Amino acid sequence: MPNMEYFAFDDSTMMAEAKILKAPPAKKEKNPAHAAFLSALIPGAGQIYGGSQWWMAPVFWGGMAGTICAVSWYNTYYNDFRAEYKYRIATGEMKDYTYFTNDALVERMQQAEKQRDLWILGTVGVYLLNVLHANVAVQLSEFKVQRKHREAIERDEIMKTLTFSPVMMAPAPGIDQNPTPGIGLTFSF
Repeated sequence: MPNMEYFAFDDSTMMAEAKILKAPPAKKEKNPAHAAFLSALIPGAGQIYGGSQWWMAPVFWGGMAGTICAVSWYNTYYNDFRAEYKYRIATGEMKDYTYFTNDALVERMQQAEKQRDLWILGTVGVYLLNVLHANVAVQLSEFKVQRKHREAIERDEIMKTLTFSPVMMAPAPGIDQNPTPGIGLTFSF
């Protein structure tokens, strides 16, 4: 603190103010429910609020945009096939899609409807995954590793319990007479 010589060393008020000014602001903990709420309002907002997983927001935006485009695409085909079928039933003439019979037109209409409905489910799935991810990402960013686990990781004890090694697998009966190369996974307790 500049000009410290002008103040007496026992001036507790000035010293307390200097400590407050030098101390960094306390880290504010993030609320997982708030992150989920933000992502429910605007997909990706909870990831940005969480901070550590901000780069996932464009992934969810792309997922939402892609699934919504697919819904729109199949809905357009469904409406076109439906309008053509209604026109054929009403007039007995073919306007568009002259290469489809009425049965083929109904089949295509049902297929487009099925695909549209599946993509609607996909859109809902991406949306719910976005909300869930925001909640879990904030919870895990606030998670503190206990000292005994951190020390075990540092001593590399965890990696000693799991080993991969090349193996020659016995041939399957009746299929092949030669052993097959593979990878063995060994757990040690």
